[in-house]
Amino acid sequence: MSFVKKMQLVNNIYQNILLNYEDGQDAYDYLISRGFTEETIELFGYGRSVKDNAIAKSLMNAEGANIEDFVAWGIVNVTPDGEATDFFKGRLMIPIEDENGNLLPNDDKYGIFYSDLIPVLIKAIQDQQQIIDAMDARIKILEGK
Repeated sequence: MSFVKKMQLVNNIYQNILLNYEDGQDAYDYLISRGFTEETIELFGYGRSVKDNAIAKSLMNAEGANIEDFVAWGIVNVTPDGEATDFFKGRLMIPIEDENGNLLPNDDKYGIFYSDLIPVLIKAIQDQQQIIDAMDARIKILEGK
């Protein structure tokens, strides 16, 4: 199975979930509430990844699929004990295509997961607060209070 066919398989799974399954209903309703039509959703291939590892399991069972390819393309993770897990659990999927209409892999140069920033930002704020507290203490000493 070629790269293009594998990427299309993945996108078809995501889109099928969005349009035809209860797991996709919340994402579908969100898109409709934002002014998207079903025709637009279908035309641009929007999809929905489920909240469990069903996509990874589907890909492992797909004829001609090699799970290592999906890992290399950033679609599936493999745990240390060898279990395949979905990288995009519970996300609205918006495929990225090249100028020829071919789906591109997830290689981290096309987007950012803002949720990944939360621990970094929390740590930065904690560190900043320690600096502020130390400066406040120093100011009180210098002012003789």
